[in-house]
Amino acid sequence: ILDEEIDHDEESGHEEEDDGEMGELEEEYRTLQASQQSILQTLKQHRDDDASRGQAVKNQKALWDKTLEMRFLLQKAFTTSNKLPKDSTKSRFCSHDQEIEQAYVDLLDSSKQTLGSMLELQEALLERNQAAKEDF
Repeated sequence: ILDEEIDHDEESGHEEEDDGEMGELEEEYRTLQASQQSILQTLKQHRDDDASRGQAVKNQKALWDKTLEMRFLLQKAFTTSNKLPKDSTKSRFCSHDQEIEQAYVDLLDSSKQTLGSMLELQEALLERNQAAKEDF
C-alpha cells in the first residue's frame, strides 16, 4: 500500500507539473498571437500609407501633365501675341476701322480674364498645397 501511495503522489506531482507547463505554453502562445497581431496591424498600416502615397504621386503626375499641356497651348497664344502690331501701328489700324478697334478691345478683355483665371487657379492650388505656398 505504501508503494501505491508513493506512486499516487508521484502521479499527482506529474499532473501538477504538466498543468504548470501547459499554463506556460498557453501564456507563450497568447504572447505570440498578440505579437503576430501587432505585426499584422503594422504591416496593414504601412500598406495603407504606401497606397496613399502612390495615389498622391499619381495625382501629382496627372496634374503635372495637364499643366505642361496647358503651357504648350498657351505658348502658341503668347507667340502669336508677340506678332501683334506695336502701339503706333495698332493706333493706325484702329483709327481706320471701328471693327478692328473693337476686336482689339475684345482681345485685351479676353486676355485679362484669362490671366485672372490663371491667377485664381494658382491661388487655389497654393491653398491646397501649403508646402508650395511657403515658397511664394
